[in-house]
Amino acid sequence: MSFSSIAAAARPRYGLSCALAALCLSYSLHANANTPPKIGGAPVTSVTAAHYYSFQPWASDTDGDKLTFSVSNKPLWASFDSSTGRLSGTPIPPANVGTFTNIVISVSDGTYRASLSAFSVTVRSLVNSPPLISGTPATTAAVSQPYSFQPAATDPNGLRIVFGISNKPAWLSFDSTTGRLYGTPGATNAGAYPNILISAYDGYFKATLPSFAISVTVTQASNGT
Repeated sequence: MSFSSIAAAARPRYGLSCALAALCLSYSLHANANTPPKIGGAPVTSVTAAHYYSFQPWASDTDGDKLTFSVSNKPLWASFDSSTGRLSGTPIPPANVGTFTNIVISVSDGTYRASLSAFSVTVRSLVNSPPLISGTPATTAAVSQPYSFQPAATDPNGLRIVFGISNKPAWLSFDSTTGRLYGTPGATNAGAYPNILISAYDGYFKATLPSFAISVTVTQASNGT
C-alpha cells in the first residue's frame, strides 16, 4: 500500500479524533464555567436618629456556591452581617445625624463579585418629646395584704421606655420594664414611707410622677384579732 493511500485512510480517523477532542474540551469548559452571583434590593435611605435602621439585600447563585457579603463605607453606627448582607443599627443623636454616602454592599461566590449600586443613608434629627407618665398610686397598705401599683407611660417618638424609682420601701419590689411597684408588708414594716418617685426614661428625657407616700398600717385582720 502506498503512503498516499495510508494517509487517505488515516485522515477520517484523525479528523474524527480532533472533532471528539474539541467536543470534549468544549463540554469540559462549559461544565466548569462559573456563573457570577446576583444581588438586588432597594436600600432604606433615611432613618430618624434614635430609631432602628435595617436593610438586607437578596442574593442568589446559579451554581449553588456559598455566598459571602461585604460592605464599603459602612456608617460607624451600623453593624454588618457578612453571612446575610444585613446592614443595621441605631444612630444616636446628635453625633450620628447627617448623610452617610457611597455605601456599597457586595456579594461574592469566591470567584466573582456582584454589587448593588452605591447608596446613601440620611439620619434625620430627632425632635424629641419627653415620655408621658400617669397613674394614681394607693397611699395606704395593710400588713400581710398585697400592695400593687403600675403607672401608664407612652413615648411620643415611639422610643423604648425604662422605668426608675427613688426611695423605694425595702418590702416592695420594682419592675423597671413595666414600672410596677408591688409587695406585701410584714408586721415589722408598719409605718410611713414618704417621697417615693417613679419615673419613665426614653434614653433622652425623663418624666416623673408626683412624689407620694405609702402608710403601712396594722389592721385587725393582719393582727389576727
